Amino acid sequence: MYHLLSRRKNAPHHLFKRGDIYYINIKCNGKTVRKSLKTDIKQIANAIVENVVIEKRRLGRVSVELLKTIVDYQVNAAIEAATAVLYPRSTMGKSSIAAHYQQTIGATLHNMQVEDAEGYTGKNLSEHYKHVPTFRESQIEKLLRPSHLPQVDENDCGLEDHYEQPTQELGLLDNYRENIAKAIQNDDLVTAHNNLAALKLSFEIGTVPQSNDAKPSPTTPTFSKALDQYIRDKSSNLYIKKNQPVSTKASNEKINYLSGLILHLWKDKPIGEIDGKEIDRAFRLYSQFPLTKHNPWKNMTLEERIEAAEQGDVPEGERVGKTLKRIKTAVSLFFDHFWRLGVIDNNPVKDMRFNDFVEGSERGSFTKAQLNDFQTFATTNDLDGFKVPILLQMYTGMRNSEISNVQSEDIKMEQGVEYIHVRGTKTVNAKRYIPLHPKLKEFGVVEYIKSGGEIYTSQSITQRFNKLMKSLNIPTDDEKGLPRSFYSFRHNFASGLAYGAVTELHIEWLMGHSHSGTKQRYIDRGVEHVPALYESIQCLKYEMD
Repeated sequence: MYHLLSRRKNAPHHLFKRGDIYYINIKCNGKTVRKSLKTDIKQIANAIVENVVIEKRRLGRVSVELLKTIVDYQVNAAIEAATAVLYPRSTMGKSSIAAHYQQTIGATLHNMQVEDAEGYTGKNLSEHYKHVPTFRESQIEKLLRPSHLPQVDENDCGLEDHYEQPTQELGLLDNYRENIAKAIQNDDLVTAHNNLAALKLSFEIGTVPQSNDAKPSPTTPTFSKALDQYIRDKSSNLYIKKNQPVSTKASNEKINYLSGLILHLWKDKPIGEIDGKEIDRAFRLYSQFPLTKHNPWKNMTLEERIEAAEQGDVPEGERVGKTLKRIKTAVSLFFDHFWRLGVIDNNPVKDMRFNDFVEGSERGSFTKAQLNDFQTFATTNDLDGFKVPILLQMYTGMRNSEISNVQSEDIKMEQGVEYIHVRGTKTVNAKRYIPLHPKLKEFGVVEYIKSGGEIYTSQSITQRFNKLMKSLNIPTDDEKGLPRSFYSFRHNFASGLAYGAVTELHIEWLMGHSHSGTKQRYIDRGVEHVPALYESIQCLKYEMD
């Protein structure tokens, strides 16, 4: 007895029953696999099969979430390009103008030198001039680029119907983009403004939701208000312990712990919504946080320290370390105070997994399907200052801050092998030479960098990536409970090299890690090693094709 799971002819998945047990036939890459579902209840069998189909779809080249994300990203890119021209004094406009200046200043200076040479020699050197587009021309060119979706392949089962709406949306978007571009070319700003407004309205950008259902008000105070109340309450455990006064020094220390990074992270969050997982996330970040008594951390803003911690740029000996236990005590006393007052139901610190990460800095990694989604997103439509960093960290393992500082002159050649000269922002070991993986050439990343293409700041990359993970429905923690972030690509890079049987020494060189013992004394990291490193880089295969 067979039950067809799809109305499509020659559907690749069938549910059937043998005796009392349901089985599934799964067709993948020309092979048919038969698996027992270990149940005699049809509803349960159907639910299991649905999950199998969803997971198999995730392992294909395209997912429904990815299609939606690509459309949303194209819409936002079009709005940014139009807004930059129509509102040049806006934050978006100023940022785009600054980026355009960085991209064209090299060619502008070159043309000035050619002009000077013409004056000295009296010769016509016009063939040596480089074209420098105006800011308006560059934004119009962005608007006129057509959008497209990644092509479905044999692993993307049942997605044909899901292509219809994204295809229509991109068609509508391209019409608006063309209308705006032509209006700007003709100095018809009224039409350009009207089309931009219509574009936003069509895709519900910045519009008020139709639902009148108001969000329920939080039943507990926000962390900032609760902290203020806690500090002002002289009868709290902040000032009294076992009916004895606590020293001013001890009280102030706890206030400082709660008023720093913790307040920054939870400022507007109701304390009743802070659970063990939320505290875990905060303490994972705190475990990478720098002590502020030494430079360069001493002179950094809180945001800069957070960025350094998120990127893993703080050497182990300069991190908060043992202070974490005292910070945990301060946080626990805070929540215990409000639990005893009946404001919250329990102290969430009891549910955190403190010992799992207090000693280390392990990061979560992405699955094969998730890496596939990121790569497909980055290689669909034109490269930009966000997509290029994704591909760079996947195939070079560079740190966020290193990627944001890449210049066109950093692409060099050694013995016929192209490599990127990483100048490093952290230690002497961070300075290194990474051969360019063939995929970076295939995807156009190398040419993008050589031509002076814009690369966003480290902070912007992190913010955009967090939104991208959310839109792709990728959990912030992996199956081991370890946190995922943009930096996780470095974890996948190192794991991929190890899986490809690359030596530990080469992995250390490519990652920018320090040597120890004899290796530190006698082995240098010169550019002459680039050809050998290229052989190691070619061992990196994510097997997504």
